[in-house]
Amino acid sequence: MVQVKAGASGAPLLLRPFVHGPQAGRFLYLGWRDLRGTFTQRLKLPLSGVTWDQIRDAVSAGRPLVGTLVDRQPRVTSTGQNIGGTRPLLWKPL
Repeated sequence: MVQVKAGASGAPLLLRPFVHGPQAGRFLYLGWRDLRGTFTQRLKLPLSGVTWDQIRDAVSAGRPLVGTLVDRQPRVTSTGQNIGGTRPLLWKPL
C-alpha cells in the first residue's frame, strides 16, 4: 500500500516505502530473482498516469487501483534474455 498527497503541481504524489524516484517521475519496481537471489528481471512501472479521479474511484469503491502492463514488445539482449526497463501501464480501479 502506498500513501498519496497533493504534489506541488496539485497532481497526486504517491509516497514511499514502495515508491521510488523524484516527485516528477515516481515509479514502482517489479522484480524477479533467481534461486541465488540475483535479479533476473526488474521493471520500472511509472506512476505518472495515476489521476485524482482514479484514486477517488478506487477509494469510494473500497478497491485497489490496478496497473495493467501494456508492453507488446519486450526488450531482449543478444542472448534472448529480457533486460527489463520502463514499461507503460494503464491504471484503473479493480
